[in-house]
Amino acid sequence: MRFIIVGVGAIGGTLAVTLANAGYEVAAVARGEQLRAINENGLTLKTPMGDSHARFDCAEDPAALGLRSDDIILLCIKSQNTEAALADLLAAGAVDQPIFCMQNGVANERMALRYFANVYGVAVMLPSEYLTPGIVCAFGTPQSAIFDLGRYPAGTDETVDAAVVAFNAAGLVSSAREDVMAYKYGKLLL
Repeated sequence: MRFIIVGVGAIGGTLAVTLANAGYEVAAVARGEQLRAINENGLTLKTPMGDSHARFDCAEDPAALGLRSDDIILLCIKSQNTEAALADLLAAGAVDQPIFCMQNGVANERMALRYFANVYGVAVMLPSEYLTPGIVCAFGTPQSAIFDLGRYPAGTDETVDAAVVAFNAAGLVSSAREDVMAYKYGKLLL
């Protein structure tokens, strides 16, 4: 299992560093100065518990990563960039890989379902910030994040369970939810 993180800002960067440091294979899609910084020096995550650092493959185009059947794709981009990212993934050869929408808002999953059959929603509670190229900050303590995961529009499966295990192993509190979209809609009210 390899995690492909599309968008290495505050959320994606936190995931990349914590998953890599927990021993999971990570690759990422980034652009501009963030891509350059990651490829030159890796990525640093600053938290109240201390700093951590990781190196992982990073490319501007997902095709350069050589998508595999065991990839789990984590969309960690701003919603306005979702359509273009999905088109890039399709052009890169993504077919049956699970797509987890780790984004604010409730429209990304529906958009992803137009391209892919295996779509998942994630309610993200992760106070964080993209500080500067090569550095992200997560402010939660004692855990950096809380993630509620489920299939879109409803249900859970073995892929959700595998992601929950990985996220928890990385120190990110995670739970499988049959009704994940209710959690995402609930977040809109906060």
